[in-house]
Amino acid sequence: MNYKIDIYKMIDRWYLSGERFLNIQSLPYTSLDILLNLFNKENLKILYITNEIGEISIIKKLESRNFKDYIYYADRMETRKINIVNFPNALSINCYFDLIIYDDLHCYPRYEKNDILSLILKLLENDSRAIALSVERIFDTKSNIVYPLGRYPYAFVEPIFIQTKVNLREDICTFAYDFINWSIRKRSNVIIYTPGHNRMYDVLKYLKNYYKNTDLSVLYTDENNRNFISIDEFNASKMAIIITNDFDDRIFNYENKNIILLFADSKLINYKQIINICGRVNVKNENSRSEIVLIGATQNKEVEKTLKLTRELNRIAWDSGFLQMQKRS
Repeated sequence: MNYKIDIYKMIDRWYLSGERFLNIQSLPYTSLDILLNLFNKENLKILYITNEIGEISIIKKLESRNFKDYIYYADRMETRKINIVNFPNALSINCYFDLIIYDDLHCYPRYEKNDILSLILKLLENDSRAIALSVERIFDTKSNIVYPLGRYPYAFVEPIFIQTKVNLREDICTFAYDFINWSIRKRSNVIIYTPGHNRMYDVLKYLKNYYKNTDLSVLYTDENNRNFISIDEFNASKMAIIITNDFDDRIFNYENKNIILLFADSKLINYKQIINICGRVNVKNENSRSEIVLIGATQNKEVEKTLKLTRELNRIAWDSGFLQMQKRS
């Protein structure tokens, strides 16, 4: 069974059906190949909304296929076949598009479902249509395609949750220290995410003190004052941890890195954002598995949704036969 070809067919069937809305549920950084048939259809003007900054996945994909009829909207709108825009700039658009595609998978998701839905409905004309790529269903419609793969054709890295009574602003639990030390022994540096500025500096203070007489480098970078020296040192080092409140997905080299998310039950973070973090370490091969640990006082609804959805999408991927097929190829 070639699951990717089946996805192409499902999308084509939706397009021919005339239905207005389509959910494509997938994992972060999934392949955009599944949209290529739509891009090649004649007389179809597309608005593509993505919040990526810098190297934009859809532009890379179009250029790799020598597709020239696109434009990235910055200051003014000059419509082409494919018109690429971010969320804030999309709010001011008054042009007609046959198809609106919202990509919530290729960057850190900063907008809630209701915000995304409101934007799409604002942009829709009477006969225009919409597709949402997200880990969740954006539209209340029967047309829902599940494409359970991330960046590479291997099982998605499922996080584990560790519940602790330790005050994480004063120290981390024994498991976390064991996880850091184990990671360093196996030559996997550790990224420690902490939602919130003050929490980050609390964690930095006690970890620096704990590892002060070791060879382990304890680094940090703040989203409000990005420390590029520390980032470069971390990416180049073989014995380092870095603490950050910067959830931007472009600043680290994630290959062979393990991740800890402290305060995983914080109201500042939701399940889509946790799954996005998991997607960053989705591996190129099965011999380079990374691990992700969520640590918090309670396993709240967002953590529960994360664990449930990653398990479910992996199950679908295995049941489809796609992962096994890729392993043999």
